[in-house]
Amino acid sequence: MYRSMKLNVKWANMKNMLLISMLFFAALACSSLQLPTAPTPFPTSTVQLSPTLVAPTPTAAPAITLRSLAEEQGFWIGSAVSYEYLRADSSYAELVAREFNLLTTEDDLKFGPVHPEPDRYDFKGGDALVAFAQANGMAVRGHTLAWDSQNPDWLIAGNYNREALMDILREHIYTVVGRYQGQMAAWDVVNEAIDENGNLQDNIWLRGIGPDYIALAFQWAHEADPQANLFYNDQAAEGMNAKSEGVYALLAPLGGDAGGRAGR
Repeated sequence: MYRSMKLNVKWANMKNMLLISMLFFAALACSSLQLPTAPTPFPTSTVQLSPTLVAPTPTAAPAITLRSLAEEQGFWIGSAVSYEYLRADSSYAELVAREFNLLTTEDDLKFGPVHPEPDRYDFKGGDALVAFAQANGMAVRGHTLAWDSQNPDWLIAGNYNREALMDILREHIYTVVGRYQGQMAAWDVVNEAIDENGNLQDNIWLRGIGPDYIALAFQWAHEADPQANLFYNDQAAEGMNAKSEGVYALLAPLGGDAGGRAGR
């Protein structure tokens, strides 16, 4: 039994020595090996992120505006524009150019503002509006040539006879429309000539010239600018009512002879 125990101890010692020897030679072998070079890192990205890791902002898509939507469908969308506001407020000017592709002259080309004295015209506002529209790729609609409102005192108090009033209106239309020949997409030739009951509105032109002032105004405007679209302009006649019937009765006889069209 003692001999057996001694053999077992000896065998255990031999196994330990063998294990130690194997580890020693393995260590020697490893010391003589050429270790592989560390793998090359991936190339540095060409997109340089900021320390806050904010990626570059992508290019913004074009803004959707009333103008862009209208132009996609092939029609005009516009607003009445005042030279006074356009000059005084840059944000107003920016909005007009961004949202609209047509500009209507609000007050600057009405009879009173543009023709304040019998022998004097003031085109400052009208010229500025047309120049602004052209610079921003917009069409222009001139407003208006014959109306009962915003007429100058010299015209209202002049007590002119029929022939004199016809001369005044013809000369006015030739001068104003002729100045912008080829630059206006459209003109509101006659404005609000029908009352709420569908009858001709009492005004200086009806009293002094008679009902044919309307057809004459279209004729003279067409002669001054044959390419412009000519409109009759009114309000509260969109639906079927006495006024809309009156507008139809007024315009139907004009046909296309002077380019008359119902607007607004």
